Amino acid sequence: FQSTGGIFFKLGSSAAETAQNFADTQLRWRETGVRPSIVGEVAHYLDGIGLERNDPLYKANLLVAARAEIEVATGSPAYHNQNHFLDVNAQTIEFLKKNNELAEQGVPGTIKLSKQELAEGLLSANRHDVGHPGGKNITVEEVAAGQKLAGDAFRLEQQSVDITEPLLRAAGLDEATIKRSNVVVLTTSPDGNGPGKLLSQIDRLHKEGKPIEWEKLEGSKGFPQLKILADDPKARVMSGVVRLSDVGESSSEGKKANYRATLDLQKEWEGYVT
Repeated sequence: FQSTGGIFFKLGSSAAETAQNFADTQLRWRETGVRPSIVGEVAHYLDGIGLERNDPLYKANLLVAARAEIEVATGSPAYHNQNHFLDVNAQTIEFLKKNNELAEQGVPGTIKLSKQELAEGLLSANRHDVGHPGGKNITVEEVAAGQKLAGDAFRLEQQSVDITEPLLRAAGLDEATIKRSNVVVLTTSPDGNGPGKLLSQIDRLHKEGKPIEWEKLEGSKGFPQLKILADDPKARVMSGVVRLSDVGESSSEGKKANYRATLDLQKEWEGYVT
């Protein structure tokens, strides 16, 4: 990681500058085939926010990053690969840091996070696609049977939770932190029958500073495992930032980067498009 200059990605002075900065960085890694390790990246950011190296969140991030890095040797999908891990991690921590800057200015919808909570947000990004085999939550068998949506809207997200949760326990994380991180990972489901509409309602109410009454939210009965988002504003901030970062590569980082990512995503979805 240090051989690349020690800096993976930083926000610019404007949205356009940030997008261009990020796109240039990501395309360089893809075109040269030389990229920093995921472990090196997360260590860089954790050191940058001043997290102590004996903190369980530091250990958990390194364990998850190492697990993701192992997939380099075993092969990975066209889109949900190590470059995607690096992208999402970088965007997540930088936007969480920006959230803190805005929170200090009193901007509505922002909530100041501690360095442990910044590390927790990075952890959720770090683990959100570990073990991703490519494709969608809907299975090839379901497509063949004529289904238009996945039977399990959290199939791949739950797989990532199951793979990485033992690493979080090995690092000594408390149950509350593990549960919150698990929920953030689940919210990255992009499926049409997933939690998207529910999350949009929560995001809007959060931004407007209005009370979030779980039982009154459309679709809340279908996703009881996400109720923590109604009760915990910091969970909402982490979820919103990780979700934003998850789609950044293919939607908001310049035409060339978006085109490249779209082609990779199409490769993964062959056989799944209905």
